[in-house]
Amino acid sequence: MNTYTVIKVHPNNGRETIVGTNLTCMQVSSIISIPAGFVNKYARNKTKAKGLYKIVVDGEIRDELVDKWNEMLRAARELDRGGRIVTVMIKGKPHKYVKPRERQAV
Repeated sequence: MNTYTVIKVHPNNGRETIVGTNLTCMQVSSIISIPAGFVNKYARNKTKAKGLYKIVVDGEIRDELVDKWNEMLRAARELDRGGRIVTVMIKGKPHKYVKPRERQAV
């Protein structure tokens, strides 16, 4: 079952205040007076309920993980296109990265 965090965004200064965490869909709907069926919709679309409340799904994939995933996909694509894995030493620790294949000028 999904749990949600409700954050109130103040309209004047944009300051955010956490109203509740680890709330069920029914609890969120009773706190901010919206139908329970709309709670997930507001959370997934990242829109504000009643223009004031931001609803976040707890345990959502963080942006850092998405960036790492996209970087891994880019590296796999470069390897498929003939790139190679290069290891360099930075401050005594080995770091690996994918070097793209050098393209020939036409």
